[in-house]
Amino acid sequence: MNELKKAESLYLKQHAKNPIHWKSWSLKTLESARQQDKLIVLSIGYAACHWCHVMEKETFADPNVANLMNSQFISIKVDREEHPDVDHVYMDFLLETKGNGGWPLNCILLPDGKPIYAGTYFKKDQWIQLLSRFQFLYNENPQKLKDIALDVIEQIEFQNETYSTEIFKVQEDWLEWVKFLDLEHGNLNYAQKFPMPTVVHFLMYITDNRFQHHVTLSLDAIVNRGLYDHLDGGFFRYCVDREWHIPHFEKMLYDNAQLISLLSRYDLLHPNKKYKNPVFDTISFLCKYFYTSLFASSIDADNVEGEGKYYTFSQQEISYNFSNVEQEYFQSYFISSVNKPWEDRWHLHGDVNQVSKEKNKIKQKLSGIRATHPSPAIDFKQICSWNSLMVIGLVDAAIAYKNEKWAKQAEIVLQKMTTIFLDDTTIYRVVYNHNKKEGCLEDYAWFIAAMIKMGSIHRSGHYFEKAINLVESVINDFFDHEKKLFRYSNEQNLYKVKFEVEDQVIPSSNSIMAQNLLTLYEVTRTEKYQELAIQMFDVVAEKAKKWLPNYSNWMHVKRKFGHSNPKIVMCHVDFPTICDLIQQIKSLDFTYVLEKEVSITLFKGKYNSKNRNIFVCGDQYCFEPVKSIKDVIKLCDEVI
Repeated sequence: MNELKKAESLYLKQHAKNPIHWKSWSLKTLESARQQDKLIVLSIGYAACHWCHVMEKETFADPNVANLMNSQFISIKVDREEHPDVDHVYMDFLLETKGNGGWPLNCILLPDGKPIYAGTYFKKDQWIQLLSRFQFLYNENPQKLKDIALDVIEQIEFQNETYSTEIFKVQEDWLEWVKFLDLEHGNLNYAQKFPMPTVVHFLMYITDNRFQHHVTLSLDAIVNRGLYDHLDGGFFRYCVDREWHIPHFEKMLYDNAQLISLLSRYDLLHPNKKYKNPVFDTISFLCKYFYTSLFASSIDADNVEGEGKYYTFSQQEISYNFSNVEQEYFQSYFISSVNKPWEDRWHLHGDVNQVSKEKNKIKQKLSGIRATHPSPAIDFKQICSWNSLMVIGLVDAAIAYKNEKWAKQAEIVLQKMTTIFLDDTTIYRVVYNHNKKEGCLEDYAWFIAAMIKMGSIHRSGHYFEKAINLVESVINDFFDHEKKLFRYSNEQNLYKVKFEVEDQVIPSSNSIMAQNLLTLYEVTRTEKYQELAIQMFDVVAEKAKKWLPNYSNWMHVKRKFGHSNPKIVMCHVDFPTICDLIQQIKSLDFTYVLEKEVSITLFKGKYNSKNRNIFVCGDQYCFEPVKSIKDVIKLCDEVI
C-alpha cells in the first residue's frame, strides 16, 4: 500500500498515486526493514524539483519498477524540506562517493540505514538494473555488502575528521580568492551559476577595488540576466550556463529572501540605490504569490507544458502579438548579447534600471501573454528557517529604502511564526493541520537571528530576551562538547550525527549560531557565549583556509566581531530617524531600540518612559545620552 495518500507534504502527494508501496520516514518504517531484513530504497526530493517530476513520471509510475521495489525493498519517500537532516546525511554520502549531487537523491541502504549506494536521476531501465544488481548481491552475500558499506563510511568519516589547532583567519587576499572567482561573468568559477549570496556578501565589505568590481559584476549579472524574472519579479534557483542565460525555473523562498537582503545591504552602502527596482518587485512578487499568513516555500519549475514554459515566450507569440515596432522594442529591452532562443522560446534579460513608457507597454503585453500560460504549482508549505530569512530580508530592505511598511510586515510575520512554530523553547520546522515536524539547528539558528534582526530596529528588550532563552535551549540540546560544534539535529534514526559547517547557498547553521552567540555576547557580556563561538571558529579553521567560499559567512562573522564596535541604544526614536542613523553609519548590526526596562547588561538602566535618548557604547562603557544623529555619529568615531 502506498502510504503517501495520507501525507500533507505536496512533494509526497505528488507520489501518492505511484504503484510503489511508498512509506514515510519513521522509526516504524526503519524497524520494519530490520525485521524483514530488506534493503531500503530511500528517495529524496522536493515539490519544485524538475528532475524529481521526470523520474516520478518515467520511473516510479511504471508497474515493473513497482513490482521489483514492492517485492524486494522497503521504499521510503522523503521531502527534503521537511527532513533536511535526513537529506544532509545521505547527500554527504553521495558527494563523498560521486563528487557531485542533486535531486532527486536516490539511495540504497542496508536494513540498518547505512548507505551502500547513492545517485540522482535514473531512467526506468537504469533503475531496474541497479536495484536488481544490489538485490542479487545482498541475497548472495549480505555480510560482504555490510562490510563494504562500513568500510566506505569509516573512510569518509576519517577523511572528514578535523584536528585543527589553528586560529581562524579571515582571508581578504585577492590572490587567494581569485582562483575561485569567474572574472568574466561574476560570482564563482563554475559552469552553472548559483547566486551564492553568502560569498558576495562577504566580498562586499572588502575595500580592495578588485573585489568591489567583482561584486558589482556579480550583482549586475544576477539582476539583469536570466536568473531574475523581469516580468513578475523574483529570482530563479540557478542558471545552467556560465553566462547566466537560462535558469532552472523553480523559485525558492530562501533564495529570494537572501537576495533581498544582499541587494538591500549593497544599497545601504551605496547612495545611488542601484538595485532598488528588483528588491521592490521581488518583495511585491513574494507578497502576491507566496504570502498568506506566512510565506510559502516554492513555485514549481514546470507547468503542464514542461519546464520553464510558463515563464518563456515562443517566437510565434511575439510575432503574433507585437507590431514590427513593438518587436524592435522587445528586442531592445529584453534580449541581451548573450540572450539566444532556448527551445525556440525567449527567456527575458534586461537592464532593471531602464525605465520608459514603451518598456512598460511591452511588459504589460508580455504579462498578458504569460497569463494565458498554465500556471506552475505553488508549494504552500511554510518552513520556519525560510520565513526567518524573509523576516531578515524585509528588515534589511526596510532600512535600506526607508520603507516602514516592510518593517511592520516583518514583525507581523515574526509574531505569526512565534505563534505557529514556537512552543516554549521548542521550535518546529513545519506545522501542518494534523502533524508537525521538529526543527533542526537551521530552524533554531535562523529564528534566533530573525529575532535579533527585528530587535535591531524595534522592541529590543522583547526580542533579545526571547533570543537569549532560545540560545540557552540550543546550547543545552544541540551543542556537542567533544566536537565543539552544534549538531544539525537530534534525530536518532540516522546512521551518523551531522555537523553542518560549510556555507553553501544558505550559510551553515553553525556559522549562524556563532553569529548569534557573538551578537548576544555584545549585549549580555556572558563569557560563555564568546567562549563557545571561539571554540567553533578554531574547529573549522583548518578547513576554512582550503576552500574559502564554503566558509565565507564564518569569515564575515569573524571580521564583524574582530574589533570594538559602537553599540547604539535608542529610546523613543521614530522609524525615519532609525533609518537615517543606520544609513549614515552603514551598519544594521549594532543598533537597538528599547521599549521597556530590561536587565540585559547593555540595556540596563537606559530606558526612559518619556524622553528620547540615544546611548553610544563601547565594550566596557557608555557615553552620556545624546539626542541628535550628528552627536551619535561623532561619538561613534570616538569608540575604540
